[in-house]
Amino acid sequence: MSLLIDAVLKSSLVLLLSFAVLALLRGQSASVRHWFLAVALGLAAAQPILGLVVPSWALRESPQAPVPVEADGSGPAVSFDILLPSQGAPDNSARDSHRLVLVVWLIGAILNVGILLTGVTRLAWLGSRATPAGRLWLDVAKSLRRTVPSRPDVRVVVTEHPALLVTWGVL
Repeated sequence: MSLLIDAVLKSSLVLLLSFAVLALLRGQSASVRHWFLAVALGLAAAQPILGLVVPSWALRESPQAPVPVEADGSGPAVSFDILLPSQGAPDNSARDSHRLVLVVWLIGAILNVGILLTGVTRLAWLGSRATPAGRLWLDVAKSLRRTVPSRPDVRVVVTEHPALLVTWGVL
């Protein structure tokens, strides 16, 4: 179970650091901030799997060697070893916790992809039933296109849902 706690803590740390950096990006465009947050969320989501694949480093004192002292006698020097998994008998509890983390991560990933696909399907459905916007909205879009670089094939449509204001697309 410590692997699950470790994965949650590391993912939380990635997100916390990304929110701190996001504050520094306040002057950047919304697309840059969105891209940064998307990458941070992807890294946080992939962290449990990466934690199982990427080798880990651990700082520890060597129990058989005496603590080294600097040449001037000021104090101990820091040393570290790379701890590799033992070649002996596998630890079933660690393997079970790895499987639990993998199953929980897969369930979350599948649910999130399902939510994303549902949203994309709903947007496509709404877009297919929408009507082109009136002349006023098309004039506003044309004037915005002169000041903000965008693709010329941006569609402005109106739906039957009065509280729905959405922009969407791949790029």
